[in-house]
Amino acid sequence: MSDAAPRITAGYDADAPREWVFPRADLRSDDAGGVDGTLLAREVAAALGDLLGMAVTATPLAVPVTATAGWTAADGSACAAGGGAVLAAALLNRQCGGAFEAAGESSSPHAERCRTTLIEGLRDRLLPHATGWTSAVTASPRRAFAVEAGGVADRIDVAVVPARPAAADTSDWHAGLRALLDGFAIPVRLVLHDGPIAVRAARALAVGDVLPIATASEVGLRVGTLAWARGQVINADTGVAQLRIVARTRQPLIGEPL
Repeated sequence: MSDAAPRITAGYDADAPREWVFPRADLRSDDAGGVDGTLLAREVAAALGDLLGMAVTATPLAVPVTATAGWTAADGSACAAGGGAVLAAALLNRQCGGAFEAAGESSSPHAERCRTTLIEGLRDRLLPHATGWTSAVTASPRRAFAVEAGGVADRIDVAVVPARPAAADTSDWHAGLRALLDGFAIPVRLVLHDGPIAVRAARALAVGDVLPIATASEVGLRVGTLAWARGQVINADTGVAQLRIVARTRQPLIGEPL
């Protein structure tokens, strides 16, 4: 069973990431309870395996399901589960120092407490991101499974209804996107000179040689093939060249140097 549901995080610079969590596709359910039994059986087996500490198999049963208590979570998730009394009795026997073996369904308070812990653990692993569970009257479990662990056979009935993802609020998407784009940093390179040099001259260069360059009084600032602005180079002789913007334009660039 996956440890985490698919998620998307978004953020910019120092902003804390915003997180959206989506239900696993294999556990999504419609209002009629259309959960894929084979896929749910795989999840049930993995969850019980974690709880019992051993390999578990789960096989869907084509039998009527039993009514049982259920829970709802703060996010609207719902779950109902029943059965598991034989597994719980075997687990209790092992916890008391005995072997993990079938002892029948016990009605003792200890065995029932162990069964409740097992069922609630199954619920929490099937819907790991749901919190704030409260007891509630829910629909009867829609799937029955024959489960087997360590030679002990039992039956588990389960209903799983993940919360429906909340509709995204897109009312301010344009302003939000504009704010992100306005704050997005792009690299800017200032080229004072770009020209050819003969291979012979390049090979003869030595420390201390001075190359004459022709610096234009104005240069163009471009983004891709778009001429964005024109500027004048200032402080070029101080080692801290700067560009003073003198004009703005948004014309296609045709043979203009940067």
